[in-house]
Amino acid sequence: MPKAVYYLDGITKITDPFYKCVCRGCRHFFWVTLIDSPCPECGSDNIFRSFNKREAEGELLRLSESE
Repeated sequence: MPKAVYYLDGITKITDPFYKCVCRGCRHFFWVTLIDSPCPECGSDNIFRSFNKREAEGELLRLSESE
């Protein structure tokens, strides 16, 4: 069995999926590997997360239209 390859943090495998996230506080779009990561821009925990980039883009659009 091949040995797993990791990112520099030593925890995250190269093959781990990324969540596509939208902060509902500041509308920042970002990718993370951990489900409980806060927004890197404002620190909010009110985050939309999906493995599907189109769903995340749809949430960003929905938030923009609700202003």
